[in-house]
Amino acid sequence: MKKEQILKSLQRMRDESKKRNFVQTIDLVITFKGIDFKKETNKIDLEVKLPYFFGEKESKVLVFVKNKDLAEQLKEKVSKIIMETEIEKLSKKEVQEITDSFDILLAEGPVMLTVAKFLGQQLAPKNKMPKPIQNLKEFENFLTKSGGTIKLSNRKGKIMPVLQANIGKESMKDEELAENILAIYNTLILKIEKKQNIKSFIIKLSMGKPIKIGEDQKPILSQKKEKPVEKKEDVKEEKKEVEKKEEKSLKEKSLEKSATEKTEKKGKPAKKEGESKWLATIFPGRKKKSKN
Repeated sequence: MKKEQILKSLQRMRDESKKRNFVQTIDLVITFKGIDFKKETNKIDLEVKLPYFFGEKESKVLVFVKNKDLAEQLKEKVSKIIMETEIEKLSKKEVQEITDSFDILLAEGPVMLTVAKFLGQQLAPKNKMPKPIQNLKEFENFLTKSGGTIKLSNRKGKIMPVLQANIGKESMKDEELAENILAIYNTLILKIEKKQNIKSFIIKLSMGKPIKIGEDQKPILSQKKEKPVEKKEDVKEEKKEVEKKEEKSLKEKSLEKSATEKTEKKGKPAKKEGESKWLATIFPGRKKKSKN
């Protein structure tokens, strides 16, 4: 994929979308072909570091902690803290809520074994095992590095050959958006065996038309042209014209039929006088038929 293609498609996306009263996000939709995503090994679950992060939303962070002092330091910096003594008591439903609700899971080093023992069976298949940290400094460094990271995954929900992600906002420069798209593309082709398995990259504003990158003609979803509404006067005039044509056609057919009949009558040969006498000699009793 060339950067020039991406820039042209971004410009076309802006040109063919209506201006809204709010800043729209830009979605990237990736479609695939020739891959069986029902196989667990083919499913995609990647993290991509974007060169230009746009602060899509504040990440929800959960930390498993043993040290009470560390828990106190993290109290105002994370969404939820679970102490090591509480891990064993978590129900399957509560663990499910953790995997669905939190973007980042971290755990103090010594707590990693406890998490693996009691929660590993639910967290590992969803790639939600926490990342280890030892202190507040490591926690802050981790958040700084992950600040521009997005996740590409088709593990959740219905199995479909599609990935979708937000890659920026319309207020960003096209150069920045193009770099974000290239970062996703370059990360993705390391996972996919063949480039040919990537069917298309499609970009769109949240309220705009989808544009296929590299396709510079019609938009994927084109609006239907409305048929012009005919006026009543025009319909009446058109009806009169049709009636006149039909009447003229009937007259022409009638004249043609009359002419044909006259031609046929003229073409019949008249009986000769000699022929009549000869017939009277052979059939003396024959009389001429009365016309009445």
